[in-house]
Amino acid sequence: MESPHYELLIRARPEGGFNADPEMIDRRLGSIPGVTETGPRAWSFGEPDEHGVMEIHSLETGEVAIRIPRPWVVPKGPQVFALVFMISEWCEGEVFDAQIEDTLQRETVLQGMVAMRQAQREQELKSAPERPAPMPDAAARPKRPWWKRGS
Repeated sequence: MESPHYELLIRARPEGGFNADPEMIDRRLGSIPGVTETGPRAWSFGEPDEHGVMEIHSLETGEVAIRIPRPWVVPKGPQVFALVFMISEWCEGEVFDAQIEDTLQRETVLQGMVAMRQAQREQELKSAPERPAPMPDAAARPKRPWWKRGS
């Protein structure tokens, strides 16, 4: 059974240089609109809905665990993944995707999210009922002669 969350892990790159200082992460996350501290070393992002919120946890191992409600991945993906990759840049780490057991590349993910959203919009336009043609402007309509105007 598929998990209701999409889970990511920000961890050290193989070449090292990882810096997941909890105090630095606290300060930076606290300055982002929409991010709320929910407990020690824990934050949330986004307005809660029936699927929950995006959760961010600074782990004892120094890594940062992120849980995204799966239904958010397409419609909120650009904002969510922009935040994920911003955190990974602060930590000088990489984003590991446990679902595919591979590291995500920022440019590839964000381009894919934009392409998915464009395809979704095109599909919505195709399935939307056809709109009637707009009425011409009053100034553009021919005027009736004075003798034919209604009483």
